[in-house]
Order: sequence, then C-alpha cells, then structure tokens
Amino acid sequence: YYLISDEQIADIVANLEPGDIFFERRNWYLSNIFIPGFWPHAGIYVGTFEQASEYFDRDDVQSYFRLLGYEGFGDYVEQSFPDAAASWKAPNHYDHQPNRIIESIRDGVVFSSATEAYAADFIGAVRPRLPRLDKAKAVIHALTFWGSEYDYDFNFRNDDSVFCTEFVAK
Repeated sequence: YYLISDEQIADIVANLEPGDIFFERRNWYLSNIFIPGFWPHAGIYVGTFEQASEYFDRDDVQSYFRLLGYEGFGDYVEQSFPDAAASWKAPNHYDHQPNRIIESIRDGVVFSSATEAYAADFIGAVRPRLPRLDKAKAVIHALTFWGSEYDYDFNFRNDDSVFCTEFVAK
C-alpha cells in the first residue's frame, strides 16, 4: 500500500515530458535510514519509445539526427542501442505496462513502467529548462548506462556501475 494512487500516477504521467527528472520516497523502506535527505530515489522520465520518438523528432532535433545519417531520434536509438530499444519497447516485466522510466535500481539501470516506478508515498518532478535537442542528447547519454549494475559502493568516480542519483546527474 502506497499513498500515491494509480489515478494520481496517471495524472502525473499525463503532465510529464521526456527528459523530466523525478524524485520519489517510499516511507517505511529500511534503505531510507542509510540514504540522507527526504528523496532517496531519482530517475528520468522518457515516455514510451513511441512518445519519445514523436517528442524528439521535430525541427532541430530531427535535423541533428538526419545529419548523423538517421531518420530521427527513434532510428538512432534502435540502431545504436538495439538491446536497450527492445527493452524500452517491450511491456514491463513487473506489470506488463509500457516502459516510461529509465532508472538505476537494485537490478541496475533498467526501464520501468510508471506504475512500478511511481508506486510511492511522495513524488516530485522537475523539468529542465533546456532545448529539446539537449534533452534528446541527455536521454541518449542515459541509454549508454542501460544494463549497468547498481553501485552499492556509491562511488561517483566509477562509471562501471551507478546508483540512482549518480545516474541522473551523469
């Protein structure tokens, strides 16, 4: 049982854009004792693969990827990160909902559904004031970490594994 309802999750998702950053807290988790601050977890909202492709395949962003020899954002992701793209497009293993989040959890850097990621007691989100192209590049950079292990040592200098806020920061 969490304080955020499924209806509230749907409302939150309806107002997010690819590249938004979320913070969450699940009360009563033992890990809260070891992680300082109110928000022990963060991740990146990317939307479904189709939503992200539609959001980014406009104007200067699409022109950027065409200059690189791709149809657009989605084509670049599919060709450069085929395994990550397949995981992003597949129904979520937890609840069979569309994957919309990329985050670092105990399983490593994975895609999650909004229902899985936002099943929490508190959620906050911020929208970086960046051009769409910069957001697209940030999502692409996040994909370079997909499949990485979770960093239980919380070592910010090591890119072989990442913890959640380190992942978002990088």
